[in-house]
Amino acid sequence: MSKKIIIPVFFLVLLFPLTNGIFNITPKSELVERRRLAGKPVFTLNSIFEFPEPFTRYYNDHFPLRGRFILWNNLLRLKVFGVSAIPKVVVGKQGWLFMHEAGLGESTVDYYRSARLFSRRELAHWKRVLEERRQWLSDRGIRYLFLIAPNKNTIYPENMPDNIRRVRPYSRMDQLISYLNKYSSVPAPDVRKALLRAKKNYPVYSRTDTHWTEYGAYIAYREIMKYISRWFDGAEPLPLSRFKIGIRNWSGGDLAEMLSLHREVLREDVVRLQAQPPLEFDGAGLGNIGRLVRKGFTRCPTAPLPNILMVHDSFYKRLKPYLSASFSRVLYIWDWGMNFYPDIIEREKPVLVIDEMAERFLLGPPPGNGVLKATGLHESN
Repeated sequence: MSKKIIIPVFFLVLLFPLTNGIFNITPKSELVERRRLAGKPVFTLNSIFEFPEPFTRYYNDHFPLRGRFILWNNLLRLKVFGVSAIPKVVVGKQGWLFMHEAGLGESTVDYYRSARLFSRRELAHWKRVLEERRQWLSDRGIRYLFLIAPNKNTIYPENMPDNIRRVRPYSRMDQLISYLNKYSSVPAPDVRKALLRAKKNYPVYSRTDTHWTEYGAYIAYREIMKYISRWFDGAEPLPLSRFKIGIRNWSGGDLAEMLSLHREVLREDVVRLQAQPPLEFDGAGLGNIGRLVRKGFTRCPTAPLPNILMVHDSFYKRLKPYLSASFSRVLYIWDWGMNFYPDIIEREKPVLVIDEMAERFLLGPPPGNGVLKATGLHESN
């Protein structure tokens, strides 16, 4: 290739990012970033020595074609090398994605491997916290249920990468459920067996998302209703025959979004349950009640069961339609910390309180019950 061609091509490549930034030659990328990008700093003579650092952060977040380069990098690593460019995502077998979230010195992969199990002291701590809640509610004639939503790799371990191997065949969830069943009266239904059986029929977790599918959520809901049928007359789950089960191709889930490949590359066939006739309930959001805590409610006058309260994390989303159609009123409190709300409970007077948490949060300590000490806590044995 002659110099007459090489030199113009060199300058064209060199100047293209700047030209593209001015004239928007290429379409804007659909990069998903779950953080606030750096803002453009204001230059003043008084800040002349401090200005380079914030401007560097701003430029690194906004330079022309940045989004495209990141997307191409994510796509290249996924399709060519079979790995994730995002530390929070693990690429498993057959296109399955799993969460790799770090926290408290450990990660969800460490949890899956059972690298460190609960000590007897930690198990006793969990038991004490849950029993305090159960007893406080029991003193007021309210039932209590503690529900753990299993991690996706607990239900689909066969799709984890071969290089991630378990150290022990049992997990913290195994330990805690077994300990509660043996030493406690805390109601803690284990939905794992039902999910493992049901996955032979339809996917119970999404291939590109951390959460269960609508079908998986229905299976968990059915187990809840079976469990509480010993307490409440009419606690029959909505029959599966009430729903038309279909498959719909849809954009990828939250893990695919982290890679910004959810719209085209990592689409998946998702299981949809469509009620026939439609479930009849309404409701509203009630806003924030604390930092990262918000609440809302649903009501269904034709529901066979009275009102309940549920403290939950993001796994509640696909449980919500089924629970909302089964109880006359459900107050939902989205609280990642699974805190306890005695004032709200006293005001709402539910017949049942459900604490739901994702299995991965067993990485951390149990929530505190300090708020109960001032409300007449009756200590359990």
